[in-house]
Amino acid sequence: MPSNTFDKTNLGSAVTTKEQVLSGASLIEPESTPLSSSLDSITLYSTSQSWNLDSYSAPRITPVAEGKNPSSYEDAYEKLGQVFNFTHTLERTGQLTDDFMLTDSYADTSYQRAKMKKAVEINRDKEMLLFSAQVRSAGSKGGAARTTESLVGQLTAGSTVFADAPEYIIPAAQVVTNTAPTEATINAALKSVKDESGADASLVVYADSGWMDAATKNILRISDATNANLTVNLDGKDATVPLRLKVYDGPHGKITFVNTNSKCSSDPTNLDTALFLDRSKAKLGYLGPQLRIQDEPEYLGTKEFAMRCKVMPMVLNPKAMINWNGIA
Repeated sequence: MPSNTFDKTNLGSAVTTKEQVLSGASLIEPESTPLSSSLDSITLYSTSQSWNLDSYSAPRITPVAEGKNPSSYEDAYEKLGQVFNFTHTLERTGQLTDDFMLTDSYADTSYQRAKMKKAVEINRDKEMLLFSAQVRSAGSKGGAARTTESLVGQLTAGSTVFADAPEYIIPAAQVVTNTAPTEATINAALKSVKDESGADASLVVYADSGWMDAATKNILRISDATNANLTVNLDGKDATVPLRLKVYDGPHGKITFVNTNSKCSSDPTNLDTALFLDRSKAKLGYLGPQLRIQDEPEYLGTKEFAMRCKVMPMVLNPKAMINWNGIA
């Protein structure tokens, strides 16, 4: 009969039957949240939040005659518009059985590690919410859940948030659908940002891998749009230099590129979408703490916890953004 004694100094010997397993468990999916992590946050005090948008009147150079008093007065806030959104509650829960808690496991099934894992998951849920097509809904206490309109939702012509101030809806030229990202098409969208906002575009592009591949091949092209590498000759030998696009400085502004988390994309199948954001014009509102964790009473068979995040995306100027939906 084999021994059940574990010999740490003589692994694999006849006196041990314990498996030799590498400690820990690898988490293989990307955990990054580049969009939500980069936006400024504000504190909310209600399940709904309004914010105001204003605009300057058109420039004019009409002369005024000497000695003439004003005959009429303008409404100083004629362009003022108000929009609002609801908060959205995200939740993750965790449970450990008594067997896990009583077992010295190689995988580290500790209560603390379980909380850390679920915290990453709820942060990714928040990232996915920003890129989703979620629309605003009031919900009701004890009934349908209250929902927020996503960041992408606020950057569409059919936005429920900006239906309250339609003069501020994102311009049609800045919602690009099924169009290849080339110098010409990117410049056209940036020109609209320049013309509509009055300032050179200085945007961060949160792009899926498929969109980034297409933009890189089209903008850093060598001989054709399918070439992703450049072959050069160094000391008589060929060498391949991979092409990578980090910054694009066009006639209407400069943009920098950030790869999205593929698991949180608007289109996880094709991975061909991109958001061009002026990050100073987008916020994340939180009702309560950004992450609230509650330990539940411990039972004989299980130990449980729950965590929630109450969040609301807020776009302060849709005219300074571009929503790219798919490539040709």
